[in-house]
Amino acid sequence: MATERKIRDAWDKAAVVASLLVPISVAIVYILGMYFLHSQQAAETEHRDRQQVAEAKSRLLQQAAETRGRLYVELQTSREKADSDLRKSMFDTVITTFLKRESREPTDLILTLELLAYNFHEVIDLGPLFKHVETMLRPIQPEELREQYGKRLERAAAEVTDKQLAALKDASTIAYDDVFFDELKEHPEGIRLFEQSKDSGNGNEGIIQLAKTTNEITFAQVEVLGADQKHK
Repeated sequence: MATERKIRDAWDKAAVVASLLVPISVAIVYILGMYFLHSQQAAETEHRDRQQVAEAKSRLLQQAAETRGRLYVELQTSREKADSDLRKSMFDTVITTFLKRESREPTDLILTLELLAYNFHEVIDLGPLFKHVETMLRPIQPEELREQYGKRLERAAAEVTDKQLAALKDASTIAYDDVFFDELKEHPEGIRLFEQSKDSGNGNEGIIQLAKTTNEITFAQVEVLGADQKHK
């Protein structure tokens, strides 16, 4: 009887403990589930917030880049317009010197031509103006003053030539050679330039290759027939 009572008491205790464990287990599972859900929601919220911050930052950077680009274009356009207006005003002022009858002083003409040559050589053909000014310099006396003006004119023309050659260098063939006037006097029939290869004996003396395409090659020869040393 005592043993049965002990067994029954043990089962009763186990039943009591079991009845207590069930709600405790449910409570623990509920707490753990809520913690997990809250953690998931917090992680999703943090990820969404980071994504929104990144998108907002990206939009701000894009807007800043667009603003900088727009400002650069506007500044560049304004600068080009100001430069164009300045060049136009300068060109109008300078070219007027050649159109006024009272503007016939050699110093003024040469200075005006220098301004045109150094600033507008790529816009207009200055050849006629150089010839016009050179013609007006011929009667100037004394000869030393005429030579002084002539050197300024030649220096301006040489600089224009150098700038034009530099602009053509990448898209063309540029070749140089010297002409000796004494040799030209000895050969009134003319002398051929670019004969540095005459000792090679290949028959190509004085021939310059100008251009080469898939189907053909263009060559040239240059011969000097005379020279006007007085007017250069």
